[in-house]
Amino acid sequence: MSNKVLLRISEVQELTGWSRAKCYAMASSGEIPTIRSGRSVRVPIGPFMRWIEGRTKGGSVLDAA
Repeated sequence: MSNKVLLRISEVQELTGWSRAKCYAMASSGEIPTIRSGRSVRVPIGPFMRWIEGRTKGGSVLDAA
């Protein structure tokens, strides 16, 4: 998955452990960065990882990757 630029919601779910409903709700509300193309919703990995990094306390998520 490291060479992908855009993630499907199911991939965000797999990476985070969040429920499908939570992922879609966060995408729908604009809480996580998304790109929409018609009915498809994709999450750009770079902005998403920075979004996570900005909410992480006491360490770097990117250091663990």
